[in-house]
Amino acid sequence: MSSGAKTRLRIVREGAGQRWERDFDGDAFTTRQWAEGEGCLVERFGAWELCFNLCVDEETLRYVQCGARLCIGAFRLPLPLACAPLVSATETCDGPERVLVAVTVRLPLVGMLVSYEGHLDVGGPA
Repeated sequence: MSSGAKTRLRIVREGAGQRWERDFDGDAFTTRQWAEGEGCLVERFGAWELCFNLCVDEETLRYVQCGARLCIGAFRLPLPLACAPLVSATETCDGPERVLVAVTVRLPLVGMLVSYEGHLDVGGPA
């Protein structure tokens, strides 16, 4: 993706979680997110479920990846993080109604898959 891509995010409540529909200059990327256990957020895209602990550090919300599962039908195979996509993400309040979001996704043996950063206008107090 190039710098300055037109980006849209739509969040839809779905059961006990949410569906995140992202559009980067016409390229769609949709994931599902839900809480699991004590303080764990799970995000699923395709056959992957990635697990995150959320922590606040110097007014920044950090998504710390703590697990990964490969899903085949109802079967979930836990994998070491060294064998799974590795996501690093932060959210930082940047004004009364904006959040600065930064995300990187790396693949084992491949390296950087995607990286994006930008402001999310939340339409109310951030």
